Amino acid sequence: MRTIPKVESLDIEFKSDLKCYPDHNLIEEVVGMTNAIGGSLFLGVEDDGIITGIHKKHRDAIGVTALIANSTVPPIAVRAEIIA
Repeated sequence: MRTIPKVESLDIEFKSDLKCYPDHNLIEEVVGMTNAIGGSLFLGVEDDGIITGIHKKHRDAIGVTALIANSTVPPIAVRAEIIA
């Protein structure tokens, strides 16, 4: 059973992480979504909706949330989870 959307929309964004999506780009995406209507970013999903997985650097959900909070002013609180 698929647990993520099949296509992107205004509030759903897919980002490939095959080659380790750069942290600064990840933070920019989150800030952009926060300044708009909010939304969900799915790391490890290609633009066509194919799930390719996340890079080992991003497999720690707590570490990703800390990275975003510690890199934004005021800190942006996000919820990150690994969907297997």
